[in-house]
Amino acid sequence: MAGNYKKFVVYGVTILAGLALIVISMLVSSYPGGRFGFLPQRSFVPQQIPGAVFIFGRHLPGWIGVFSVIGAYLFLYLSGVVLLFLIPRQIGAMRNAFLPVDDRRMWRYWLFFLGLGLLSLLALSLLTGIGLVTDAAFPLPLFMLALLLLIVWIGLITFGLVIGAELDRLAGAQHPNSLVELALGLLVVFALGRLPLVGWLIILLMSALSLGVVVATRLGYGGDWTLSGLEQKTLQIDSDSFSGEKGLRQGPDD
Repeated sequence: MAGNYKKFVVYGVTILAGLALIVISMLVSSYPGGRFGFLPQRSFVPQQIPGAVFIFGRHLPGWIGVFSVIGAYLFLYLSGVVLLFLIPRQIGAMRNAFLPVDDRRMWRYWLFFLGLGLLSLLALSLLTGIGLVTDAAFPLPLFMLALLLLIVWIGLITFGLVIGAELDRLAGAQHPNSLVELALGLLVVFALGRLPLVGWLIILLMSALSLGVVVATRLGYGGDWTLSGLEQKTLQIDSDSFSGEKGLRQGPDD
């Protein structure tokens, strides 16, 4: 009974805090003339733009904005669910990399992942930018940009699952559900990403951290980054193993 009460409190506080951040972001970032917004003269968005464009969708006024928020979160969550069913082992491996056995060394791992992710993000962005500017092998730079966004998205979904797992651990859940953990974790990520201005910085740090885990674990497949697979090896081929050769040998002589 006590465990269920603790679980209810943790889940309730997480959901209420996430909803509060979403409402605050709608109030602060509403464009001039909107039904929401207590600073219409100091909006972060120019008047000619019909809504604030942020990480997870537009900030629109009134009930349109409410439905936009619900739709954006549902898209993020359902796409994450699809990803869990597509590559569950890889997602699990990356999640485990976020959560080492020794909790005292967790922050060291996270700092390493953050630094690796920032370097990877910078390198891939520069490479993509050079390709776009020089128009080299077009449209390959666009595919590289799409690949970078896809990898970051996979990392963010994994990070949301990590947040949900930590909330479940805090709640003392005896039978954790990955779909529930994903829903709670992505709510936190979604709410923080909707914040004006600050949301961009938060998502950038989350993206770099997640990208670092993706690179360190080779997208959850494990192993070292090495070129040993390119070593030259002599391939021995036995001609007798081919049925065609056997047929030729068994045929009559010319």
